[in-house]
Amino acid sequence: VSKYRFIVDNGSGLRDSVEASSNFFRFTSIFTKNAALAKYATTYNVSVKTLADDNWTAESTACPVTLPELPVVSFTNGGSTLTSNLQLANFTKVYGATYKVYLYNANDDLIDSSAVSTSNYTRFASFSKTKLNTVAANGVYKMAVKYLIDGTWSVLSEKATFTRALPSSLATKTTTTVAFPNPFNSSFAIVLDRESNDKVNVSISDLTGKIVEVATLEAENVSSSVLGEHLTPGVYTITVNQGTFVEKIKAIKTEK
Repeated sequence: VSKYRFIVDNGSGLRDSVEASSNFFRFTSIFTKNAALAKYATTYNVSVKTLADDNWTAESTACPVTLPELPVVSFTNGGSTLTSNLQLANFTKVYGATYKVYLYNANDDLIDSSAVSTSNYTRFASFSKTKLNTVAANGVYKMAVKYLIDGTWSVLSEKATFTRALPSSLATKTTTTVAFPNPFNSSFAIVLDRESNDKVNVSISDLTGKIVEVATLEAENVSSSVLGEHLTPGVYTITVNQGTFVEKIKAIKTEK
């Protein structure tokens, strides 16, 4: 036997399969492939075919497999110190679900909530900079998450504590621009502490003056931007333009 094909049927007309070189599979592989099949507290009929000498066998008799109840979601890196608006606050994944995260101050007062997302993580950049007071509002925050699946919202998770500790270079900036992290080895974001809602145009040039990347960003999305992913290591000039505001800064990409 050189390969196995596992067929999963929900008994209501929805059916899909995954192939593996091992004689087992995980439901997460099916759920990743076909989110519509991702149902907890559900009994599935699972059958298998095998490939030998380039021929698939007939499908086996199905075996019923029942998945457990919906899981409780919690943050997996609670207690962390986040030194960038882009660092992730991760929580457990529920396949087929979407998530909404709530941000609180240290006294449990609600500050903001994120947009609904399919990602099982959030970051400070996901929340309103205005509601966070300023981009340099360091301190202790709490986050909680709930998820939506099959049209029903889960209960809110327990709150997890995160310490926001942006570098002093950000804490002292008021109306200027910062690339963060800098130096960077993968990508960077622009931190632009201005009140304007105008779109932000970013142009990245190498040492020869050649423009190697451009982007137009909505003002509210600037701090969650992902720039420089495809650049080679080196020194770059970043020109940031918003309305009549123009500023140039330097950023360094290092080897990974």
